[in-house]
Amino acid sequence: MQANRSELTLDELGVPIDATAFLFETLQRYEIEVPAEAGPLFKRYLQRAVRGHAGALPAICQGENCPFLQHCWIRQINEEAGTQLPYPVGKACPQEVAVLEATIVKLAQLLGLDPGDPSSAEQMELIYELAAHELLRTRVAYYLAENPQLFSREVVGYSQQGVPIFDVKINPALLATERLSKLVAKLREQLLATPKAQAQAGKALADPSTKAAELRKRLADLAKRRRITDAEFDVS
Repeated sequence: MQANRSELTLDELGVPIDATAFLFETLQRYEIEVPAEAGPLFKRYLQRAVRGHAGALPAICQGENCPFLQHCWIRQINEEAGTQLPYPVGKACPQEVAVLEATIVKLAQLLGLDPGDPSSAEQMELIYELAAHELLRTRVAYYLAENPQLFSREVVGYSQQGVPIFDVKINPALLATERLSKLVAKLREQLLATPKAQAQAGKALADPSTKAAELRKRLADLAKRRRITDAEFDVS
């Protein structure tokens, strides 16, 4: 079988041209014919692939066995509305997919980026990375909600008299939160430092419209985070 470009076109996929070209090259090499009705599925999977590890990050639904079931929207809706919505077991968690996609869309709109425009590739890579870390911070927040203790006392040994020796340890989720926060701050700083972001900021400063004023305010809010020094956010 031959991959048929008349059935599935580059434009229909709506993702960066280099990624779609690579897809068609692979399909042709494996002699896979793609019917037109499969286009939306390929679009979804390719868009996920373009996001790198961020696209693969959403947890696979485990239904009632999910470690964060208490935070699941489906469980909460079923409980509060008396519905019986099924869990998409074996598929990407719709809740985490929504959080990831919302973060990507929000940041792309904030900076006026078109994810399919090759000139936006540098910033979009940073946005995908930033969205991935924000999703991880959400997971850590779920863990902290169920394990709110900040410190724990653990027996690390015994004295010669048999008296237990305790050590106070910090909740590992707090350490994860601190590290992720540092990485997020650095990524935001890098995102604002790209040439396209600076050009966008310059246009906003010169534009007197209400929309531009809103953009200036958003950029100013993000710029405040750039004042955080590398010394304060040393992730080594």
